[in-house]
Amino acid sequence: MKKVIFKTLKTKNFLSIGETPVVINFQKGLNIITGINRDLMDRQNAIGKTSILDSFYFSLFGETSRELKKEFISNNITNGGAEVSLTFSVDDVEYEIQRSIKPSKLLLLENGNDVSRDSMANTTEYITSLLSLTPEIFSNCISLSINSTIPFMGQKKVDKKKFIEGIFNLDVFSKMNSSLKSEYSQIKKDIEFKIEKKDDLNKTIDLINDQSKRNIDERERRKTHVDDNISKFEKQIFELSEKIENYQTSDNSDYLNKIKKLENKKSDKNNQLQEEIKELAKNTTEIKILRGNLSKIGTDSDECPVCLRNITEHDIEHIGDRKHQILVEIGNCETNVETITVKINEFKKEIELFDKTINLLKNNINKNNLLIQQKSNDVDKLKSVTNQLLVERKTLLDLENFKSEEIKNTNDLLEKLNSYEKELSNMMKQFKILESVKFVLSEEGVKSYVVRKILNLFNSKILYYLRELHSNAVITFDQYFDEEIKNERGKPTMYFNYSGAERKAIDLAVMFAFTDMLKMQTNVHYNVQFYDELLDTSLDSAGVENVIKILNDFVDVNSYGIYIISHRKECSKLATGEVVYLEKSAGITKRIQVES
Repeated sequence: MKKVIFKTLKTKNFLSIGETPVVINFQKGLNIITGINRDLMDRQNAIGKTSILDSFYFSLFGETSRELKKEFISNNITNGGAEVSLTFSVDDVEYEIQRSIKPSKLLLLENGNDVSRDSMANTTEYITSLLSLTPEIFSNCISLSINSTIPFMGQKKVDKKKFIEGIFNLDVFSKMNSSLKSEYSQIKKDIEFKIEKKDDLNKTIDLINDQSKRNIDERERRKTHVDDNISKFEKQIFELSEKIENYQTSDNSDYLNKIKKLENKKSDKNNQLQEEIKELAKNTTEIKILRGNLSKIGTDSDECPVCLRNITEHDIEHIGDRKHQILVEIGNCETNVETITVKINEFKKEIELFDKTINLLKNNINKNNLLIQQKSNDVDKLKSVTNQLLVERKTLLDLENFKSEEIKNTNDLLEKLNSYEKELSNMMKQFKILESVKFVLSEEGVKSYVVRKILNLFNSKILYYLRELHSNAVITFDQYFDEEIKNERGKPTMYFNYSGAERKAIDLAVMFAFTDMLKMQTNVHYNVQFYDELLDTSLDSAGVENVIKILNDFVDVNSYGIYIISHRKECSKLATGEVVYLEKSAGITKRIQVES
């Protein structure tokens, strides 16, 4: 048996515990954890007693039993990082766990040497393996609470069965049976599937054989049709090839170069035409201006209509000269207009000739492009006909090879059918084996035998603790984990027919029996047990005395250090070991010494 001795638990800045560490040196005997809350009018509630148990749990598993988020574990008043250390030995090898938050660290020392793994998770896994400890074992071997929300005897049958199977390690049968059911169901489905596939394959082979007889005539008919198509396509290929060779086409580069030159010349003529048009407009405008000026010169009156001065012979002569000069200028402009008009008409004719020549060249390009497109279409058609010819030739080859393929496919299917029959035969043998194993793992098989053997011991332990607690109830569990409860007169009764104190005695007897069974199952001795609020129940003084007697027997027989967490200060008198007295003030829990 592996021997695990927990020695010292040191807790700092953990939940309500502050900077001053709370240290517990685990020792043999009946120890009491109690205290007072100065923040709640000197009451015994919310002192931080359970924080010690949570820090113990945290040191082992890196979390609290209440699954608090890590940001809520460190003390929110001191704002210091939580630190917990636990020293213990395993078969005389000394170890120390140092675990903290803010910063998150985990260190495992073995005889003073660091044996931490490559990560906190792997180190925690190594610790639990070293101690052969799981949260479930911790909650049933080390930390025990009689004040669960629903006592074991008050739980539903399915929950009780699951719990008992876990305690007795019988869940392995359930796991094996669950795995077997999955395999059993799967192979049953596989067999049904194989039978269905086999039937389908038989039908397929029959259909292929029937079809094969009809395919012979069909192949001959199709072969004749394919031969005709091949001849037709070969003729089309010959005709298209000749037609393609006779196409006379060019790349249009000569036409495009000529068009470009003509466009340039046309552009030059257009520029010249615009200049002449501008000159024509200029002369036309000048004529209008000169004629306007001519109409304004001279008067029939003897005096000037502007300055009212008498007009002299000299003035008349001057006016005549000016009129003559304007008429000469008008004549010159009219001559220019005539000359320019002739040039403009000549330029327009030249531009029109350019346009006709360019259009003629573009028509030639279009005709050439049409030939190119026709040639491309014929090339595409040639490719299409060539592909059709290849398809028909392949079809002919396929038809010629189809018969041998039919025979091969039929043989392959027959071989596959034979394989299915062999696989089906092996599956049926395996299925029969699984049916036998299914019975062995069932409630009526080996499990039933094992359960009956275990239950004899379990029922005797329950009866022992019921007697030690002076209960008048007799409880026995059958192989299906259905309990039978009888009163002092030997008549069947029910758990909820008893009073609160009587039910508490039953719950304690069952819990102690489970503890003994689990200890035997784990094959590990742990020297420490915690009982949370064990005595803060409906037990009367006699009941408390009976429980204390049992716990002291545990101490004597198993060398336990039993720690009872209690709100009742008077429980301190029951201690055969030490009294851990806690005081909470200003939200901080610390351990203090109290005179006895």
